[in-house]
Amino acid sequence: NTAPFFVIYSLSGSVPVVNSLIAGNNAGGIFANQGPATVRNSTIAANTGQISSSTAIRSNGTITIQNSIIWQNGIEGNFTASYSCLPVSAPGNGNISVNPRFVSPSQGNWRVAANSPTIDAGSVALLPTDAFDLDGDGDTAEPLPVDLQGGARRSDEPAVVDTGVGPAPVVDMGAFEFVRDCNGNGIVDSADIANGTSADTDGNGIPDECEDCNDNQIPDGVEIANGTSADCQEDGIPDECQLGVGPTVLSVVDDGASEGDVGNSARVNFIWLNAF
Repeated sequence: NTAPFFVIYSLSGSVPVVNSLIAGNNAGGIFANQGPATVRNSTIAANTGQISSSTAIRSNGTITIQNSIIWQNGIEGNFTASYSCLPVSAPGNGNISVNPRFVSPSQGNWRVAANSPTIDAGSVALLPTDAFDLDGDGDTAEPLPVDLQGGARRSDEPAVVDTGVGPAPVVDMGAFEFVRDCNGNGIVDSADIANGTSADTDGNGIPDECEDCNDNQIPDGVEIANGTSADCQEDGIPDECQLGVGPTVLSVVDDGASEGDVGNSARVNFIWLNAF
């Protein structure tokens, strides 16, 4: 989107933003001239305004940020924040100021990747009520039940240690709740396995098609376990799928001089580790 000033522009009155994404616009994020601005469970990132460049939120009133991600954008005004990922270090419980690791901003994918520090890092107690009955169950007093895409607003990621607070599952920061969908079919991996759409031969909770790097229809873990594939680095990935792993001939020239215990051959095998 392109706008002279901001995506959301208010001259007076409060500006509540919930479960929203404001990202990648040729405009600033939010401007609240007089009233307070409140941002909950939202993502505001990489907006480049024509007038107020790179501003996520600007307000002459108070700014409250909770369970949200603000990144590659500034905050102009007096603000309080909690359990949020911010571009600067800020006081408040649960705040972090590290890269949220979006999947692919250039492709418009503002969900976070599996290694994001925002997963299971919010506060359940700070979830707003479902004032607009987003799940259609008639209960507008319940905590917000869905994320921006309509998935469960609280979904535990077993591989991540909870850094947020509240009863499990702990809510994520940002507009989207992280879910694993390794094959990109729009169905959570666990559901794929449960309904038989995907096999899980080694029982590790990951569909087999997502861990078969050499495309031989055998899960990588099974190949390593039965010796079909080597795993020199012990990282669960067959060596043939990692560039630079394996014996490399540095020289085959014999200069006639003694090389000690290895005889006269200058043929040397090295294992290159992928640490670059």
